[in-house]
Amino acid sequence: MDIKGYFSRLTSKGRFTTAMACVAACFMASCSMMKEDLSDCPEGLYVGFVYDYNIQQADMFKDHVGGVTLYVFDENRRLVTQRNVSNSTHDNALITYGYQMNLTDLQPGTYSLMAMAMQKDYDECLQTAGAKFRRTTLNVGDAMENLEVTLDHATQPNASGLYEVDASAPLDTLWMTREMQTVTLRAGCPSYATIPLIRDTKHINLSLRQLDDPMGISEADFDFRIVAANGVVAYDNSVKDGSQLVYTPYARWNTEEEVNTTGTSRRTVHANLTCSRLIDHNDEQADARLIVTSRSTGKEIININLPDFLLEGRSAPNYNFGEQEYLDREYDYSLDFFLSGESWLYAEVHVLSWKTRIDNLNL
Repeated sequence: MDIKGYFSRLTSKGRFTTAMACVAACFMASCSMMKEDLSDCPEGLYVGFVYDYNIQQADMFKDHVGGVTLYVFDENRRLVTQRNVSNSTHDNALITYGYQMNLTDLQPGTYSLMAMAMQKDYDECLQTAGAKFRRTTLNVGDAMENLEVTLDHATQPNASGLYEVDASAPLDTLWMTREMQTVTLRAGCPSYATIPLIRDTKHINLSLRQLDDPMGISEADFDFRIVAANGVVAYDNSVKDGSQLVYTPYARWNTEEEVNTTGTSRRTVHANLTCSRLIDHNDEQADARLIVTSRSTGKEIININLPDFLLEGRSAPNYNFGEQEYLDREYDYSLDFFLSGESWLYAEVHVLSWKTRIDNLNL
């Protein structure tokens, strides 16, 4: 049923009686107990989705999400059913503001609701290039705790003991449930729930500039990587202990620009990387690290604690967010490093229109 159309028709005096009949029917346990035709009554469970857990604090669900899977569990945390909706399979349903998934075949009872989402239909994502986030296949009756997401990576470690993640394409955008919802469904009465989502996929845009020799730098001079043990995400969006993964750029290039009227130019090196959820651990040794190495000398020009470094980018509008909350809300970082020889002197972290300078105090 078109739920939006239903509510819009409530403004019509001729339909008001029908609307009140639906309300009364809930108290009588079933619309079928009423004598008049209640075919317009909403029924079953209506589930909406929201993605406003971001720096902008705006609901971006309809603009960002292209496919969502709903999981319904019973009071024993066992799977009852799951439903998939995507823009490609349901005529762009998710781009409709206020979209709700309607389930009419659930028995009365109390249910727990969770969701996972991506930029397009899950099966379509699996057919594209690069590493994939792969979900556990759940069957009816399976425990909630069995649900998790694993990122593709090499089955054998490289010479450094790290498991490489295919970087031939950026990672798909993965959203998980931020807070599980519980709803009670009663016979003859519609029930409503909204599942809040959290984005796990992070994008890092890295830039390097050489201060001593502005044109004496090239992307071919460096190796870039993020090292993190974040390849498995549990049903509650916690990151499970696992192998140390290494993420490398899916794109890298140079740009050149004139810096003054005398024709002096400078070159900037760019590298784009994506990775899974970043955690600010109590033990800093467990945090992800961003490492840039000189190919000619093997020296690590940059080796930083990535979550701690990104947290330095918090500015006045978002400093009220907790540390992990900030890392979870923000997903698109730009880091500019300014080098002198084979050391970085200072860096700038850009988030939206804000810029924070960080000096290298280890020099």
